[in-house]
Amino acid sequence: METVWRQNQFTLTLYQSLIFAMEDEARWMIENNLTTEKDVPYFEDYIYENSLKAIKPEAVTIIR
Repeated sequence: METVWRQNQFTLTLYQSLIFAMEDEARWMIENNLTTEKDVPYFEDYIYENSLKAIKPEAVTIIR
């Protein structure tokens, strides 16, 4: 297992398109009365940009 594990390189990404997709899904849920919420959440409030920038600032490209 250790040999196989070292052959992999893992990365974590959060594309802007995923945030847009979550907003679209929230709108769809609201329009179809699948939630009691009336407003689309501002998902960017749940992303701690400073923490991400502290690790790899050049990789953070979130548009606010």
